[in-house]
Amino acid sequence: MILATHYRRIVLVSGWYDLIVTIGFVTPWTFAAIFGVMQWAAQTWGLAGDLPAFGPMHVMMANMVGAVSVLWAVVRIRDPQTLFGRYDAVARLLIASLQIYAVMHGASTLILGFAVFEILFCILQSLPIQKGSEQGSERQLAQ
Repeated sequence: MILATHYRRIVLVSGWYDLIVTIGFVTPWTFAAIFGVMQWAAQTWGLAGDLPAFGPMHVMMANMVGAVSVLWAVVRIRDPQTLFGRYDAVARLLIASLQIYAVMHGASTLILGFAVFEILFCILQSLPIQKGSEQGSERQLAQ
């Protein structure tokens, strides 16, 4: 069991993590820079799996996912409520599953670094909340 104030803090931290990690995916220019760093890391560390060059369609999809992720992160930063944390836990389970599926089918193992955080935040945001701690949490965070 976790106190509602601690749970809301987890939702807030997960929002900040998402904002920091995905803001560079929003534009083609920032995505190109981040993808270059990812390619460099995969080559330097000799990681298994493929990290192919992205075409314009791939970049657009990455930009769209980045834009939605940034918006969702800002929503949770501004209002880290329990319901948003629960939805985010489900989304993270889906995303981690897709990341693991991609690696199993030849994508770079670099993706597993992101999957670890997806699974961690999924678990934390799935924790049960102590009954009766919600009302005090709402008042305390509103002040």
